[in-house]
Amino acid sequence: MRLLRNILVVVLLCMFIFQGLKYVIRPYHLTHNFINSSDYRAKVDKLLLKEISDSTMLFMGNSLTKGYDLSVFQSDAVNWSISGDILDGLGWRLAGLNEATPMRIILNLGVNDIIHGFGFNIEKLSNFIQEFKTYSPHTQIVVMSLSPECLASGLFTSPKRISREIINANGEIKEMCSQLEVYYVDVYSALQENGKLIPRFTTDGLHLNQAGYNVWTESLTKAFN
Repeated sequence: MRLLRNILVVVLLCMFIFQGLKYVIRPYHLTHNFINSSDYRAKVDKLLLKEISDSTMLFMGNSLTKGYDLSVFQSDAVNWSISGDILDGLGWRLAGLNEATPMRIILNLGVNDIIHGFGFNIEKLSNFIQEFKTYSPHTQIVVMSLSPECLASGLFTSPKRISREIINANGEIKEMCSQLEVYYVDVYSALQENGKLIPRFTTDGLHLNQAGYNVWTESLTKAFN
């Protein structure tokens, strides 16, 4: 009996250690191998070929924003979004403008930072916005809330943790927008129920379908007007 108890203790201890290690190893792997990869750089180079003018609405985000049909705005809208992108990916976007000053930028980044376990760093977003305001004072800056999710549990996903951190991040984003005097657009509230992405708005628990993007369009249109 004592042997079985000791074995159980060892097993539980190993599980505890593994749960901690996965949030240390995974973030390091993602940041260094994703942002610095040749594939990522190639995607950046391709996006930089798109023309940016003083009338451009420039969207910056991840796969959620990349999948958004910008033709709904019937204006000069350009999508600078990369699937899987994280807050560390903001840096190239300012450098890549090459003196262009878009009419408006729309930011929607941070959910992948949360999903992959290394947390939402509001300072990265805040620093980018402050640098952008210095670079182009007349550009309207719009920051979208993070959208909710309804992912299943997995090796590197904990739905309860992710939902909690998204809520906390949105609180930080809203407060930051108030302090920096930029526009905050809440898309989270209309997409969620009990903290989860409503199934009729999603294709896989994270990415949006047309109904979900319609919520984005309605919320953004109000902000633009």
